[in-house]
Amino acid sequence: MGVLSNYLFANVTELRVLSFKNNGLTRSLPNLSKVYFIKQIDFSNNNLNGSIPVSLVNSTFLEELYLQNNELTGFSVSDFNGDERSSLIILGDHLDPLNKTILHSNWTSAHCYENVSHWIGIRCMNGRAVQLFLEGMWLDGSIPWDVFANVTELRVLSFKNNTLTGSLPDFSNFHLIKQIDFSYNKLNGSIPLSLVNSSLLQELYLQNNELTGSIPAFNQSSLKAFDVSNNQLTGSIPNTAVLNSFNEPAYLGNDLMCGTKLSHDCSMSPSPLPSSLRSPLPSPSPSPSPSPSPSASPSPDDRSKSSGLSKDILALIYIVSAALVLIIIVLFASLYQKFI
Repeated sequence: MGVLSNYLFANVTELRVLSFKNNGLTRSLPNLSKVYFIKQIDFSNNNLNGSIPVSLVNSTFLEELYLQNNELTGFSVSDFNGDERSSLIILGDHLDPLNKTILHSNWTSAHCYENVSHWIGIRCMNGRAVQLFLEGMWLDGSIPWDVFANVTELRVLSFKNNTLTGSLPDFSNFHLIKQIDFSYNKLNGSIPLSLVNSSLLQELYLQNNELTGSIPAFNQSSLKAFDVSNNQLTGSIPNTAVLNSFNEPAYLGNDLMCGTKLSHDCSMSPSPLPSSLRSPLPSPSPSPSPSPSPSASPSPDDRSKSSGLSKDILALIYIVSAALVLIIIVLFASLYQKFI
């Protein structure tokens, strides 16, 4: 029993654990703003009243807080949303295992208190995380989507300009989501069909990834901004009023996709594949030379005529050769007589 003074811990600043569990303490909780390194606080099962000090929200190293079975007022322990906080810490650890970012040093204390957050990339409303901005933070690996089972109040989810891999999740549990930005990553797989049913979705940015498959038939009137350019999407752009409202740049860079918003309309014959993607055609086998037909063989009369012509030509050659030899002999004889 008794009262803990607000000045009691002013000079006891190195405490890591503080426990007054199962006593009869009364009045309010003490001021622990000077106990910078506190990790565990247990005032459970007492008769404490008053409000929980806001200073506890700023306790950077606080890991465990037990205040049950008292008469405390103000915000309750549940306002710390421990499940949501734990899930976000798991997310940060998974995407930054080598401590390359400041998440590990910053995501330590309570993540939300009413409309205030002391965590980088987090915005809060009524003690819950409603916006998650982790843009350009060198995060890599695949997102453990199951952690979002406890992060259910998100309106904005942005992982723009990181090196995330893996596929996008089923967004059925993101009932309040308004803006999604996963542009400039290395995500693959298809665009989740569940996004078509996101009635509050206003902005969807998925450009510059490695997404495949076709575009779902988005047609919710809330969707005002849309970009799926520079992926590996295929097929035709669904002919919906909403998708037709976006200009060509939202679809460019998907070479196997067609539609009225692109220069390659689906009614046109498909463009030839680049030579690097075409299979080589088999070389044609040489055609056998046609064998001469029997009708083309020379007749006996033709053969006899050809033989006679050959003999006449040979005789003429002999005569001409003999004449040339005779002329050469006469020339040598005349020259011989002159020199004698």
